[in-house]
This record gives sequence, structure tokens and C-alpha cells, in this order.
Amino acid sequence: MIYNFTLTDVSKSIQLLTANGVNGKRATDNKQSPELLNFKLYDSIRQVADDWDELVPEGNRFLRTPFLRSLEQNPPKGMRFCYLGFSLNEQLIGVAVCQILHFNANSSINNLSEEVVDPRCVFKAIGRSLKKSFAKRVDFTVLLCGNVLLTGEHGFYFDPAIANSSSAMKILLEGIEVARNQLSKNGENISFTFYKDFYDSTKEEIAPILNSNGFNQFTVQPNMVLDVREGWGTFADYLADMSSKYRVKAKSVIKKAKSIVQREFSLEEIKAYEKEIYDLYTNIAKNSGFNAVTLHESYFTGLKENLGDNYRLYGHFLEEKLVAFHTTIDDGAEIEAHFLGFDPLLNRSHKIYHNILFEIIRYGIEKQYKKVVFARTALEIKSSVGAEAKEMYCYLKHKSSIHNKFVKNVFDYLNNEEEWTPRHPFKT
Repeated sequence: MIYNFTLTDVSKSIQLLTANGVNGKRATDNKQSPELLNFKLYDSIRQVADDWDELVPEGNRFLRTPFLRSLEQNPPKGMRFCYLGFSLNEQLIGVAVCQILHFNANSSINNLSEEVVDPRCVFKAIGRSLKKSFAKRVDFTVLLCGNVLLTGEHGFYFDPAIANSSSAMKILLEGIEVARNQLSKNGENISFTFYKDFYDSTKEEIAPILNSNGFNQFTVQPNMVLDVREGWGTFADYLADMSSKYRVKAKSVIKKAKSIVQREFSLEEIKAYEKEIYDLYTNIAKNSGFNAVTLHESYFTGLKENLGDNYRLYGHFLEEKLVAFHTTIDDGAEIEAHFLGFDPLLNRSHKIYHNILFEIIRYGIEKQYKKVVFARTALEIKSSVGAEAKEMYCYLKHKSSIHNKFVKNVFDYLNNEEEWTPRHPFKT
């Protein structure tokens, strides 16, 4: 179903559009008013018009319809979707992607129930028990602008003619609130609105707007990003830039995986190995510290069907048995490391995960990407191969002003941040 709305509180935002209008077209109507700024709310990506992909750049893969269609066709358990298209004078100027998901802290924060606490540490044991008991009560539905399956700014895109991120955020803020109210009328009991993952540079513009509207700012694990240096033409160049200590270690890690054969899968092979791939993914997901969603069994097949060569899945074989896989997605100038899986026992002996990181770096260098985005989790080992931590900021607000006062305290109480030491593998 498609809903049409007129934005009423953003007349100042219209004034922030450049004199050249949008998409390089001069705005000739000097009597523009808030009535001309509208947006449509869609509950399926199939409903959006062709101008969606005409607006979003080719390199912004995660906001274009092929990726969104794949996710909608193979949704994580319990996840639903909605999409916003903003128009000025009937011309599309912005889009936003939202996910509706149910969150239970006790089931999502795995280490609350699985971490083994030394019984001699009485206070720690009591604290863990209290936290687990409290987490069972943290149960709600959230409207999330962004993508819980990705790390980074993948929630919305506005025409560059809008002066800055703050003007886009003012438009987006009202649109999301209107959408939340409509979804509530449709039976969605949404407690929280969540804006996910902003870098420092964006935060400077949007934080004052979100904070003044009652949103709580918090940080989670950073995004780990490797900048590909101009002098790197081959993987050997990358190794040569490492200090002796890290280069020796890297060669030792690579040597341990010599008996493992890697090959890229075609669509037919992904389908043939679908169950084995999903089982390997589950090995990792169930042991992660935080697991907000569980992927659909056909998630990996769906991405290949919809993204083609922009999505790659590699199988890792030991004596003709699939023991690991990893995936990457082309995102313009960046290569994104996506989901992976491996046999935990073989990982210890063959350093599978470490070698997967090296393989993604090798591919990123050879194909001349500017960045390799490793996302969050496993921060220290990613740091050891050269990735640097990029702090990410999120914003959360409860629909009740009373409950909203305690949101940050509750989040800080349940947040189990990974302790890690940044590494510096390169000579300079």
C-alpha cells in the first residue's frame, strides 16, 4: 500500500535548497510553500517508481532497489520494511529506508546467557544474573532508519542540491515521525525510533537537530575500515609496507591455510551449497556477542540473483569439503566485507578467519578500490591487518517522554562493548 503525506513543519528546509533547485534544474516557482513538499510511504520496494534509482547514485549500492529487493524477498526473521520518497514540486529529492524489527535484549545479547562467570567472583556473578533478569524485560518494536545488517550511513539519500545534511535531516525527521504514526494506526506497536550509524563528520550537522528533538546519542562498536594506499598495486606491496613483526606473522598465517582451496561460487553453486553455507553462517552468528537478527536461509542466494557480479561469494575447501565461505559487495569506490562463516575448530588450526581478511584485502587492492570496509566486530584482528576504527553514532528515542529519560541509562547498562587494543601494523 502507498500513503501520501504533506509535510507541514519544514518550510525553512525548503529555503535551504540551493538557488539552482534540485538535480541541476532551476526552481522557477517563487511561490513555493510547504504544501509542495510531500512524501510517499511504501510498504514494499516493488511500489517505488523508476526515479528512485535515477536519484540514488550507482555507487550507493545499499540504497538502490536491487539490494533492497533482495532483502525484502529474503527477510531476516521478524523483519518488515517501509520506504519513504520525498518530492518537491513532484520531483523526487530524497529517499529513506526503514526496517521494523522486534528486539528482545535477552535473546539478542548472546553473552548474557552464554558467558561463563567465575563462581569465585561473587559480585560479578550477581551482576550478570541481575543484568540477565533485567534484559528479559527489555522487549520492544523499533522503527529503524538504516540497515541493521550493515555498518555505515545507509539510511537515506537526498539530492546534493540540498545545502547540507542538517536540512535533509529536518525533512527526514518529520517524515519518519509521520510514518511512525501511520504504522501505529496500521497495528504496529512501535516504541522506539532509531537512526543508525553516522560518522563524525555527519554527526556535527545532525546531532543538534536530533538532540533538540529528544533523541539520545550513543556509540556502539566502530566501523573498521582499511584505506588502500596509492602505492599498493599488489598484495605484495601491502605486505612490504608492514613492519617486520607483522609481516612475519602475516606470512605465517597465510602458510597455515595452504591446504585450503578458495574459489568464487556461481549462482548455481550457491544454490547447490545453500544449506552448508547457512550452517557455517549459523556457527558464527550463535557465538557472536550481539545478534539482532537471524538471516533468511536463502539470503545469500537472493543477493547473487539480484546483484549479479556486484556480489561475490567465495567457498573455502579442505579436501573437497566446504569449511568456510565469505562474501563481498561492491559499493562504488569501496568493497564491503559482508557475512561469512567457518568451522570454528579448523579456524584455530588453519587461521581461516585471518586468511579471509587477507583475501578481501588482496581483492580490494587488485581491483583498485579506495577502501575495504570490514564493519564492526572482531576489532583487534581487523586492526592487526591495517583497518582503522571509525566511530559510529546512533540516535534513539522512546515514544513516551517519561520512558525516554531512562533510555541512555538502560542502554549503557546492557551494552557489552568488546575490549580490544588497537594495532599498528604498518611502518609509517
